[in-house]
This record gives sequence, C-alpha cells and structure tokens, in this order.
Amino acid sequence: MKAAEAGLLEEKRGALAAADAHILDTESQIQQATEEHGRWVAEVAELRRQIDSARAAELQTKLELEDSRVALSERLIALYKENHASFPVILQVLAGEDALQDIVKLAPQLIRIAQDDKELIEKVAALATGLALQQKELVREQQRLEHLLRLLEEAKIRLVALLEEAQAVRAVLASEVEILESMHALEVKAERHRDRWRGRVSSTTWRLSQGFTFPVDGSYSFINDWGFPRDGGERSHKGTDIMAPFGTPLVACAAGVIDSVAHDQTLGGLVIWLRGDNGHRYYYAHLQSIAPGVRGGMRVLPGMLIGRVGNSGNAAGGAPHLHFQIHPGGGVPVNPFPVLNISG
Repeated sequence: MKAAEAGLLEEKRGALAAADAHILDTESQIQQATEEHGRWVAEVAELRRQIDSARAAELQTKLELEDSRVALSERLIALYKENHASFPVILQVLAGEDALQDIVKLAPQLIRIAQDDKELIEKVAALATGLALQQKELVREQQRLEHLLRLLEEAKIRLVALLEEAQAVRAVLASEVEILESMHALEVKAERHRDRWRGRVSSTTWRLSQGFTFPVDGSYSFINDWGFPRDGGERSHKGTDIMAPFGTPLVACAAGVIDSVAHDQTLGGLVIWLRGDNGHRYYYAHLQSIAPGVRGGMRVLPGMLIGRVGNSGNAAGGAPHLHFQIHPGGGVPVNPFPVLNISG
C-alpha cells in the first residue's frame, strides 16, 4: 500500500476511533439526562400531588365560603328584621359572591354587630381572600408543570438526535474503514503472491505486476487463453477470461482514474476502462453491473469495488466471467496471464 493510501486508512481509523469516543460521550450525556429525567419525573409527580391537594383545598375553601356566606346572609336577615340593617345590603349579600368582599367591608358600618357577627364577617373575608390566593397558586403550579414537561420533551428530542447523528457518522466511517481494510488485504495478498515469483518471471511481467491488485475479489479460475481463436478463427482472444460466479465483485487493479464506462458494446457488453497512475490502461468486459457511483473521471484506489461479474455483450447466454486486458502505456494489449498468475 502506498504511503498516501496507508495515510488515508490511518486517517479513517482515527476518525472512526473519534466517532466511537463521541458516541460514548453522547451515551454518557443520555445517561445523565435519563437520571435527570428520573428526578424530573419525581418532581412532576410531586407537583401533581400538590396540585391535587391545592384543588382539594380550593374545593374545601369554596364549601366553607358558601357555608359562611349563607350564615352571614341569615344573620343579616335576622338583623334586618330587628331593624339593624338596610334592605339593599341584604339584597347584595343574597345576590351572590361577586360583591361579597365589598359588602363585608361595608357591613360593620351599616349594622351594629355583636362580636360573633364580627368574627363571621372576618371569616368570610379571609376565606374569599384565601380562595383567590389558592387559585393564583394553582395557575402558577400548572404553568410550572407544563414548562417542566416541555423541557423534558425538548431534552429527549435533542439527545436522541445527537445520538442518531453520531451513529450515522460512525456507520459511514466504519464502512469506509472496512472498504479500505478490504482493499489493503487484497494488496497484501497480491504482494505475497508476487514475492513467491520474484526472480522467476521476466522483467516486463515483474514491472507490470508492481502495484497490481487481482481484479476479481472472490472465487475464480482462469487459464492462459491468450490467442485462442474466436468467431471461427477470424480473430484471436486478446485477453484473459477469469471465470467467476455471477455478481462476484470486481475491483480496481491499480490506482488511477476511470477512463470510461460503456453500455451495450457489441463485444464487451457492459465495460470499464481504467487508466492507472502507472500509465497503463486496463479493460474490464462482460460485466453484470457497475458499482454505485462509479463513472468516467472518478479516481479509484487498488481494491476499490467498481463492478460485478456477468456475461453481457457477446458472452450472453454463456458462463459468467471477466474478460480482462492490460494495455501497457495505453497502447496495444499484451497477454495479462503472467501478471494475473503471479498476483492472484
């Protein structure tokens, strides 16, 4: 693996480690938020209890207020009958609670009352005032509860979004690292194969094999079929047919750029031309499909998925295979068997 490619793999591994750390940190935040959520739930439960208690107290106050208002009304009626109060005052008291506090304020000046009457009026006034305070407190507690519940929901949404984002980033990085490691493994495999042939092949074959990765990533078989007759002997085979099951991954055999992707070629069917950084061109034919995103002008690294084995073109109906060619310096093809043999 070249230094630049090795550097990219290490960069992605570092980014993956950072993503894992970020996920752990986010999960820690979620754990803290969960604990906080538990405390908030307990507080919500307590607030609900307080609200229920306040509502019960409010109801009790209303009952006491009504009883006291009735008692005061009866007392005022009795005083009226004794000519101690005026008729309009009695009508206002009997009319309801709206003007009750005002009547209570005026009552001591309108009637002569005993100590019991005074205490009754003061009780009614206190109950009316207390009821108003209870109602205000109840509204405040309800608003606080609603605010707390909103905070809970917002925190939950924010943390879930953070975790999903971190997991998505991690998934992409893991996929990239997996691809790069797979590419690296293919290169290492090719290097090991070549090492066994060092000094046993021609200098041309050895030169063409440098930086070369076997183009089929899966089970395969091939023979030296260069020059075999085709179409009744009118032409000869200018490449090597690598037999492999339908859909077997095809990878870039060298670092470089996709020159072109062609569909429905008469002979090759679905084909890819790859121009390596080493100046050589490589031809892939009879493909079943092109890998997603692969297009002309795209840069590739050795071992990168570019397509899948098929039997398109004039191989239709026959056994699936990759017809592979090497064009040194971009010129005429040479027999690729020696390079494939020492790299596969």
